[in-house]
Amino acid sequence: MHAVHAKLTRDTLLQVIVSRGGRFLEAPVSGNQQLSNDGMLVILAAGDRGLYEDCSSCFQAMGKTSFFLGN
Repeated sequence: MHAVHAKLTRDTLLQVIVSRGGRFLEAPVSGNQQLSNDGMLVILAAGDRGLYEDCSSCFQAMGKTSFFLGN
């Protein structure tokens, strides 16, 4: 997906989710099938800090490390 389209899609999703009382966290992962099977993915998250903290146990199960990059 082109970067401009990806940002528009992300921004649209963010607006819809927040307008309905939800919280949004963008959290792409880096790794392959084997790393996924082994729980060794790297997660790069941005968005709602509180939601990142709420998701930390899931991130720990999926990956070897996760990083919060800000809003």
